[in-house]
Amino acid sequence: MPTQLKLSLPTRPFHLAIGALIEAIGGYKVAARICLVTPITVEKWKESPDESGQVIPVKHLQSLLTAVGEQLENHAVQIAADEVMQEHFLNLYHRRCYPTEKVFAFIDMLQGQERKAVVND
Repeated sequence: MPTQLKLSLPTRPFHLAIGALIEAIGGYKVAARICLVTPITVEKWKESPDESGQVIPVKHLQSLLTAVGEQLENHAVQIAADEVMQEHFLNLYHRRCYPTEKVFAFIDMLQGQERKAVVND
């Protein structure tokens, strides 16, 4: 019997995790400089998108994460980035590995074919 995967939901909403990352990097002005946008735009990323906020665009999230990589000694930044990555991206996806020969055998079974063994000369 296959085991059930338990997904852990993030402890706080994405916009609040992004807000913590922005504060850890140095605040709205620093994040705005990194992302080449206005501080008002950065403030919108911390607000709930359901109300008056905006979701951070991927290209700006990438810029912030690049800045995180440049601040490896800053523990607050690393913890905030870890929350964003682990809780909002990586924990939601699970990979499974299957042996290649089993996958091909399964495909052949579904297609009603028999795979002939290839002999190398």
